[in-house]
Amino acid sequence: MKSRALHFPSLPAAGNRPLDRWDILAVLLLGAGSLGAYWRTLAPGILYGDSAEFQTLAVTLGVAHPSGYALYLLLAKVFTWLPLQNLAWRVNLLSAVMGALALMGMYWMIRLMTRSRCGAILGPVIVGIGRTFWSQTVIAEVYTLAAFTLLAALLLLFAWQNDPTRRLRWLFLAAFLVGLSLHITVVVMAPAMGLFVCWTLIASHQPARQWGRTLGAGLTGALAGAVVFLLATLALVWHDPPTSYVHVTLLPSHSAWALDASDLDTPIEQLTATVFGAQWHDSLFSGNISFMLAELEYYLKYLLKYDLAIWVFPLAMIGCVTILLQRRAWGAFLVLYGAMLLFLIVNYMGPGKYVFFVSTYLLIGIAAGVGVSWILSCGQAALKAQPPYLVRMVQVLGISLLAWALLSPYWTARWQALQAGVATFVTKDEDTYPVQDLLEPRTLAERRLEQVESDSVLLMDWKTLYATYFVAQVEGRQPGVRILENIPGESEGTLTESLMQEISQILQQGTPVYSDRAYPKLEGIFRFTELAGINLVRVELVAGAGP
Repeated sequence: MKSRALHFPSLPAAGNRPLDRWDILAVLLLGAGSLGAYWRTLAPGILYGDSAEFQTLAVTLGVAHPSGYALYLLLAKVFTWLPLQNLAWRVNLLSAVMGALALMGMYWMIRLMTRSRCGAILGPVIVGIGRTFWSQTVIAEVYTLAAFTLLAALLLLFAWQNDPTRRLRWLFLAAFLVGLSLHITVVVMAPAMGLFVCWTLIASHQPARQWGRTLGAGLTGALAGAVVFLLATLALVWHDPPTSYVHVTLLPSHSAWALDASDLDTPIEQLTATVFGAQWHDSLFSGNISFMLAELEYYLKYLLKYDLAIWVFPLAMIGCVTILLQRRAWGAFLVLYGAMLLFLIVNYMGPGKYVFFVSTYLLIGIAAGVGVSWILSCGQAALKAQPPYLVRMVQVLGISLLAWALLSPYWTARWQALQAGVATFVTKDEDTYPVQDLLEPRTLAERRLEQVESDSVLLMDWKTLYATYFVAQVEGRQPGVRILENIPGESEGTLTESLMQEISQILQQGTPVYSDRAYPKLEGIFRFTELAGINLVRVELVAGAGP
């Protein structure tokens, strides 16, 4: 008896099989279904933290925290023009739309590499139902836009590889998207993309002239994207509303990053400090092996607990092997990009890094979708001699079992959320998304603003700062109020030297100042008086004292 070799399904010929009408129907249903789920659980209004910052700056058009996120804010500004709900809800909606588009892009990517629509559907659903991805679709955040950008760049690069001499415009556009610098998880694609382009040119034996044209298209695209990013950021810096990160954090607390006021007195200097994020320099790369190993362990435990069923991993491994065997260069590119994302994740020492995991989930979902397609193809080949009705029955049973294994750990919680109209399973993000009371940010902001003078300066933490600014400035409740972030000094219980000087000058001008907490270590400079029912303390300058 002859042994039957393990069969890996062939990937489609380069560029010969566009999506057909059934694919278009499937991808539209996937997009509509995911958007409907995210829309149903969308946060109803103002949030906390970064989300409140984006909601505020999408309206007032100021630069956000590093790297500025100018292009995100300009796109969010367009969404604020929609005649739907309230302004904050419209900015949240951008995340839901981008999340749905990212999942549609995943379908397209998997379908271009396989013959199975089931794999192309299950891959995006695996990612879209995960807690982290879903949590980013219901709030104002940049991660679903980054996910969509990532998928768009992958699709363009794939299209270029299928005909590298005549599709240079696709390479240009892929590099352009990376150059836009929408998020660092997209930017780190650049080295892997450069190696992939060179490998493709070598494998296809391109002449020197074609090398010049190809590399020129890629570099020009990346440079054009970077220029657009910088010009958009500069435009927001120049617009200069009081709600801008520059006025809320960067200028008042410049001493926290060893900057002088003279280092930030021009728009170009403010642009540089924002884009290159002086405050994040010490957070990006730890250089500590034990730290990286611990963070890798945390990453694996986190995604198994919250986002991906354990069965996803053998499917992703099968899919990865399949891609490497059938499209070696493309598979190597995806593996290298995934490795660079992991390197960034395990080295990053800033807060809230779990949202970076979303980009890796997209790659895992693509590989898992290809793995599902391989299993179904093998099953179909094994049943080739059987009656058609039996083949269909086994296929339906197999697909149902796969779907159950991949989705059942999370389905109950997601269904409960859809019934409640709130993403009730998002319990880790309460500093942004207070799931127990989504009206809390507004309630707290309104209560504080009702109790302060119209020209007050408020000293607040990042969590509640922009929710209060949204009510004050965007909704016009107290447009004369100015808010500063209470960046701490060398130790907790103090403030940076430059911020203390700023507060002293404000108090000397007779402007009332309030803080969301007292600072016992600063009682020799400031007097803090608690006010009943206001959740703020009055700040006054101690006579004869100075910072």
